[in-house]
Amino acid sequence: MARTKQSMGFSVLAGVISILVVVLLGVSGWYIWQKNHKDTSKHPSSSSSTPTNTNSQTGQQNDPSEGGKYLVIKEWDVRIPLPDELRGDVQYGIYNFNSGDQAAYFASKKLAAKSTGNSCTLTTGTDSSGHGTSGGTLAISRSTTKPDDTSLPAFEQANYWYTIEPSNGGACYNGDTGQEKGHFNTLLEAALKNLSPIQ
Repeated sequence: MARTKQSMGFSVLAGVISILVVVLLGVSGWYIWQKNHKDTSKHPSSSSSTPTNTNSQTGQQNDPSEGGKYLVIKEWDVRIPLPDELRGDVQYGIYNFNSGDQAAYFASKKLAAKSTGNSCTLTTGTDSSGHGTSGGTLAISRSTTKPDDTSLPAFEQANYWYTIEPSNGGACYNGDTGQEKGHFNTLLEAALKNLSPIQ
């Protein structure tokens, strides 16, 4: 009789422990699900203004600007390596022409901040086929045909011809001797020549 009571006691204890384990697993699973569900609702997936590439081996997303080392022209899926002095200073806008060609116009944020007029900033322009931005201090046009004007720096990259040309920005701000704008343009022109597709 003593053995039966003892084995019943162990059976009850084993049953209680089993129930506790199941309850703990259920509570833990529910807690983890709730935490993940709340994180997803707080940070829903959204499209990024800067294109990102995914490394197929690691599944991690890469920043094509590499922390600002490159200026990414997302409309063209290209990037331009920037010297330290221009990092965080270059802004751009795209203009669409009647022919279907496009141009990217560039301006210095620092020079635009000093400007008393609009000559250093990018301005909205219109064209019968679309609209875009022009102005700034330097531009690069993109075309599927080789440019006729051989006096301007041009190069071919991934089935497009790129031509670097001065923009209609004029003097950047009152009292500018052209040195600051000239220095910006020299650095940017050298960088533009190293334009490459985003891999």
